[in-house]
Amino acid sequence: MPARFVIEIWIYAMSLLTIVLPLYYVNWNISKIPLPLAIVVFTPPVIIITFFMPKKFLLENGVVKLCSLTRCKEYQVLEDKGFVDRKDVWKRYMFCSGWRFPLSAWALCPDGNMYFSTLRCNDKWRVLRIKNKEEYTLWLCG
Repeated sequence: MPARFVIEIWIYAMSLLTIVLPLYYVNWNISKIPLPLAIVVFTPPVIIITFFMPKKFLLENGVVKLCSLTRCKEYQVLEDKGFVDRKDVWKRYMFCSGWRFPLSAWALCPDGNMYFSTLRCNDKWRVLRIKNKEEYTLWLCG
């Protein structure tokens, strides 16, 4: 368990670095950036990661909760279609809106599919039909 926690922290840090390092590279010397500008440049990536990066999901009593580090959204489960063992699902959500990262996703596609995968995804996807304001087909992994 502690090893998995260290791996998750490492992945969160690397995802933050993928956003911050190009900004650092462009500015060459970070110490020459005025503090207000540094705050404006580096705060949005931190907010994006804490608000959108999937952390966990809970499925109980006909309700599924999809959670990031700072928020949870609830959906009513209409139908559980079971598990699907697919390794190519990530190709489907790469061009949808939302969080897309090679190891995790919280993406909503225009065709009515929603993809939610945490860092523990092992390519065994659970397919659910859910409803909040609209109906979606939810692909859960993790």
